[in-house]
Amino acid sequence: MFKKLRVRLKNQKGFTLVELLAVIVILAVIAAIAIPSITGIVANQKQKANVQDALNIIHAAKLYNSENGDQTNRTITYDDLKNSLDHVSDTSFTVTVTNGVYSISGHDGIADSTTEQKLVDDSK
Repeated sequence: MFKKLRVRLKNQKGFTLVELLAVIVILAVIAAIAIPSITGIVANQKQKANVQDALNIIHAAKLYNSENGDQTNRTITYDDLKNSLDHVSDTSFTVTVTNGVYSISGHDGIADSTTEQKLVDDSK
């Protein structure tokens, strides 16, 4: 009996179609679960990066405002901050200072006229 089993095992040369289909189905189920999850994580991290960029822009605007005569009402653009912001690719933003409250508009992924406090709250 062991001889027959040993001969039978030696003659087995590959996987059956059912075994291959089972592996493909398992991989498809894993992919169907993982891909949307990873996509959501990437989108979430991109939004967090945009918020952090906006906070960095506001901090640069605060520094610019203090170096150039602290004003309570002022509009600051990329041209004013370009020496401080070498990593920001979006150059169409404006930072508005109104009575000491800094808000940013026109930045990627950020709602128009978002205040610094709202950005801080969103980053938590």
